Amino acid sequence: MTDDVVIRDATSGDARAIHAMLLELADATNLSGDIASTPEDISREGFGRNPAFRALIATSSENPVGFVLYFPEFSSWQGRRGIYIQDRNGSSHMRGAGIGNLLIQEVVARAAEAGAGYLRLAVDSDNHGAAVFYERLGFVCKDERLFHLTGEAFDNVRCAQ
Repeated sequence: MTDDVVIRDATSGDARAIHAMLLELADATNLSGDIASTPEDISREGFGRNPAFRALIATSSENPVGFVLYFPEFSSWQGRRGIYIQDRNGSSHMRGAGIGNLLIQEVVARAAEAGAGYLRLAVDSDNHGAAVFYERLGFVCKDERLFHLTGEAFDNVRCAQ
């Protein structure tokens, strides 16, 4: 089913499609209320002068059917570069077609080219399907706890300096 799927670097022209797939991912995981970003944020932060992330988009017949958003990181414990996958999603009508595999394979290839030796990501605790998908690829759950500092708490720490 992936014969006509093309994986390519996303461009600012893909920001609306990426954002739409983010909204679809949020809906699927019952986290719609957590999305504060806009297509303009995706365009500005990912495709401006100093991009905060890289993105790949999967297309079928030139229509967006999946994406992955990632950025480099460093593990002081491993002493190696890695890649953190922030988000990955495939369109619901293409789920199970192998697009997720293709996107991960492409990120691994690009990570290896850049000298990275690992991928890391987080899965929402209620997203059992994603957890099974990643475990099937060989990812191991480390059961780390994620902490977020945002909004007023972020401002309070910043202003305390």
